[in-house]
Amino acid sequence: MLKGWQWLVCGGLLWMGVSTCQAQVIEITGSTTVKTFMEVAAKAYGESHPSVVIRVAGGGSGVGASSVIDGRAMLGMMSRDLSAVEKSRMQGVRQVRIGYDAIAILVSSAVYHEGHLHRITLADVGRIYRGEVTNWQQVGGDDRDILVIDKEMQRGTRQEFAKHVLGSAYAKAKGAQVVVGPNRDVSTLLMASDQAIGFLTFGAVIDDHLYPLELTVKGEAITPDATAIRQGRYPLSRSLYVLLKEDAPSYAKDFVAFLLSMDGQKILQSVGYIPLK
Repeated sequence: MLKGWQWLVCGGLLWMGVSTCQAQVIEITGSTTVKTFMEVAAKAYGESHPSVVIRVAGGGSGVGASSVIDGRAMLGMMSRDLSAVEKSRMQGVRQVRIGYDAIAILVSSAVYHEGHLHRITLADVGRIYRGEVTNWQQVGGDDRDILVIDKEMQRGTRQEFAKHVLGSAYAKAKGAQVVVGPNRDVSTLLMASDQAIGFLTFGAVIDDHLYPLELTVKGEAITPDATAIRQGRYPLSRSLYVLLKEDAPSYAKDFVAFLLSMDGQKILQSVGYIPLK
């Protein structure tokens, strides 16, 4: 059984599975945030590079870093900065910025519309996730309990969120009642509940039934839009990266160059992320 997602072009035909033809193989693993973009980019790249096999798998940013370090993957996908420990083990590895993203704080429809809660401070988000605030009325909403959705600790999105909101990338969220992994699970819970709060990457907020809150910074309510994210004004902005070994084969470096090209950046934007320029 194939792991993750794989496409292969060989002899002018598209195959799903294992082929006996000769190919240049690029194994990519890591951030599920970056994976959304990488899958589309890999398929587009293959249309003009039929001898290249690209296999893309998720697992989180931590998996992306460790897989490149130990040689299990040629490229690692990251949606956060490297930790001090990871940096110490990254000799001969380049961290290449490929775009921008942000973490959006989202609430259920009832909280947004019936409770008229459209903005919040980062401090209040922290109080909610630490369990210090348990009712929406305490932060300007209506009288209903808060259902707090957290993500698994190894997820890059979660670590970036915790770093800014809870003070440490690996801080526990004592107020969380539900812990999930993939972005789609967060979306499902937010849409099913009438009291929930959660967080997703900017690129994952594509459904009309998801309601991102503005973050109030020094009295200014800042929306997580492209301009604020690229400028770094939105507090939960972040960069997206690929990890590439300096001694990687030329075909892997060529693929990374494609990600940074005009065509690659257009694909990045088409899936909901922010291009470099």
